[in-house]
Amino acid sequence: MRKFAPGDYAHDLVRTRPDGSTEQVWAGTMTIIAGRHPLSADIVVSSDPDVIVALDPTQAVSVLSSDGATVVTAPEQGLPGTTTLAGLTDTTEAFWALNGADPIKQREAMGAFGASDPSSPDDAEAGSATTGLMTSDLTRRRLLALAGSVPLAIGVSSSLPAPALAKIARGQLPVFDMFDGAVRDGATANEPLLNQMLSDYNGVEALPVGQGRGPILAKNGPIIVPPNAKFRGTAGRQGTVITRLPGYMGDTLQMGSPTAGMGSAEIEGLWFVMPGRFLGQVPAGTTPQGLVPNTSTLTGGSTASAAHVRAYGSQFGAIRNCGAQGMPTFFIAQEGGYALTLENPASIGGLWDRTNPALQESVAVLAALYNPVHGHPACTTVINPNFVGGNISAETRTITLYNKTYTCQERLGPKWGLWHAAGEDIQVLGGFMGGFNRTPIAIFPGGPAIINGKPAWVQIKLSLLGCHIDESMWAGIEARRTDASQAILNVLSILGCEFNGQLVGAHGIDIAPSSLMAVARLRAANNILAAYQGAAARFYAVDGGSLENTAAWGFNVAGFDTTKGDPLDYGAGVLLGGLTRNFDVSNLRGGGGPNGDTDPNNCQWLLGDTTPVQNGASTQSNSYFRVRTPNLGLAGGAVVAGGVNDKGG
Repeated sequence: MRKFAPGDYAHDLVRTRPDGSTEQVWAGTMTIIAGRHPLSADIVVSSDPDVIVALDPTQAVSVLSSDGATVVTAPEQGLPGTTTLAGLTDTTEAFWALNGADPIKQREAMGAFGASDPSSPDDAEAGSATTGLMTSDLTRRRLLALAGSVPLAIGVSSSLPAPALAKIARGQLPVFDMFDGAVRDGATANEPLLNQMLSDYNGVEALPVGQGRGPILAKNGPIIVPPNAKFRGTAGRQGTVITRLPGYMGDTLQMGSPTAGMGSAEIEGLWFVMPGRFLGQVPAGTTPQGLVPNTSTLTGGSTASAAHVRAYGSQFGAIRNCGAQGMPTFFIAQEGGYALTLENPASIGGLWDRTNPALQESVAVLAALYNPVHGHPACTTVINPNFVGGNISAETRTITLYNKTYTCQERLGPKWGLWHAAGEDIQVLGGFMGGFNRTPIAIFPGGPAIINGKPAWVQIKLSLLGCHIDESMWAGIEARRTDASQAILNVLSILGCEFNGQLVGAHGIDIAPSSLMAVARLRAANNILAAYQGAAARFYAVDGGSLENTAAWGFNVAGFDTTKGDPLDYGAGVLLGGLTRNFDVSNLRGGGGPNGDTDPNNCQWLLGDTTPVQNGASTQSNSYFRVRTPNLGLAGGAVVAGGVNDKGG
């Protein structure tokens, strides 16, 4: 037996009864465009604009007209029989055999249909026979009347208008824009229809802006991607735009829910927009429309107001090639979960101004947060991020750094790039971050929640590999604990990274002064730090670790000079102090200007260790080896050491 193939040209619907008698139940002609059987239901789409042949799970075959009226149904429910489209005009003997109620024989006889032969003489008449897609007229006008009457091609029921059946028949995701009700006029809320589609089909595609299509709007509530579902834009990263309108205070999109994790859900190729948050130069007195109040605190964790994407409880989920132009509190907030992959995430815009509470909205581009239901994020991988602040003050400001001042246009992007509030084995691989009002990488643990006597906001193994960390107002990486109940970050790896302060930032790395250790087992190797107003790197609260094969160029631009009473702490190339112990520095080279060894510069001491010394030895077991300076503009020296030159270098 051979089943219908696209391009077959048939007339008459004939039913053969079990006793061998036949009955003609419909007269007419049609070209078969597409069909599919998903074990429980099937639809054959024909070229006749008024006919759709539908098989329901009871083996009843219905011929439906465009007004939704049932012309005939045969055989009767529960009765076996064979129904064919007979009278083919070519030599193909094609028919649809139900073979009674035997599901195995049904599967053998039925199945999905491929693309039609473009040389078929009936293609022109069929309109869409060569593509296997329904014409827009069929999609909109004919199927609207059939909503709720025709079984869906993928074997589910829905109250939504019927989709482009032939496209789904090929096993692809349904396209949001091919549903009636998918109005993208810049005013109509789209999340109700999208959420129903994602719930029904577990996957949706959306077409890019253009050809009369505006952005998709999240207006009154979040778009919700159910567990293991997929939501994908069909164009480049900025093609499929999702806009949150001013006044909406919730998340733009949620993956999973507070009680049900996202599983392996994925989103891809989506561009999230928050109007008025990418301004370039920000005039004094700017107040953006629909400011999202910031309630995030270092001890409050995920109390922040809103995210473009909130990912609950990943289990191998993914966010691929998505970006944001402006954001509320976060672009992406990861609420616990395991093995979330963020591939090529990008952002520009978002506002935070340390001097103006009215512009303190965007806390972080990416936040790794503890969740009471989903735990802490573990094994998150961020691949090639491109996080750009994008906003600066229109006026030149005077910036105070310790006891010096300098002037610049202050960077007013989000406060932080990555906020590591909780996490285990998070990796950032490559990419670029810069233009933040505070720092691209913020290691500030949340808390004070305790589980089994230990901090719930876990801090274990953060790795930064091959990253480019650019200008921000304070530091490239900053770590600090503010409460004894918060966890110490156990293992911080900074390997092969390039830090450039652009003569704006205070420090490249700042494990900040504190009465509490912030990092244990730090390893920094093969890094370059350049063009900072103060010290290139400060290690005040590190419990064991090493700095290896590092170059520090053009630091101390502000001109801290210990010969004139300025503290060494502010302007040395690399500074060890405070609580730091068991820390080794080796193969450190630096001095000169940001762009060359012989440039004029304010470099003075390349390495300083201000931890205590007793009887000529470090009381905190710090050491150094091979510290070399080609050009120190303030003519200080290579080493001021409380540590021990343990290798004679």
